[in-house]
Amino acid sequence: RDRAGCQWNVSEWSSCSSSCGVGWRSRSVTCSSGTASDCGTSAPAAEESCRSSAGCAWQVSQWSSCSSSCGAGEETRNVACPGLVEADCPSPKPDATRDCWSAEQCLWQAEAWAACSTQCGEGVQTRRVLCPSGRPEDCSGAAPAAEQSCRETSGCTWAVGEWSPCSSSCGPGTRSRSVECSGGSEAECSHITRPLDRQTCQGEPGACPWVVGN
Repeated sequence: RDRAGCQWNVSEWSSCSSSCGVGWRSRSVTCSSGTASDCGTSAPAAEESCRSSAGCAWQVSQWSSCSSSCGAGEETRNVACPGLVEADCPSPKPDATRDCWSAEQCLWQAEAWAACSTQCGEGVQTRRVLCPSGRPEDCSGAAPAAEQSCRETSGCTWAVGEWSPCSSSCGPGTRSRSVECSGGSEAECSHITRPLDRQTCQGEPGACPWVVGN
């Protein structure tokens, strides 16, 4: 049997099994005699891997919830090219993030009260009240008070006036002076000893006249 003229006949490659990314393609490989052994040498490959980008299109998921429940945040989504090589998908690539704003859980926040504006008597206290988003309209309901009246006594002191002249110019007498709490009410100075507002005194020496009988 003459095998000298036998040769491998190969067909055109088939289309790639994948329209995006790595796949396989095949072709027919036959010996011209109909019997593969007649062609002797190893047969050409009938199958090989291939890559195609003709059907590549970006795949995107739904946007996530906003990362912030009050104020500025970010939404994300998955953006992928099915072939795993981004260059296979057309430009531009869709955005995977975008800015968002939410007021869903905005609640008023009030900081601690500042010290009273005075250390003795009636004053004012203030505090910072804010909506976390930075926009008051995002927080529902009325804002907590940012100012209130206060009363402080830690700095209250007794204010004393000058002693009055002695009530007697000769012998024992009394003298007085004004004693007032700087807060306006004596109760506000109750934490410190109250100074005397009255005490005994003696008339000026030599001011007593002699009294003689008949």
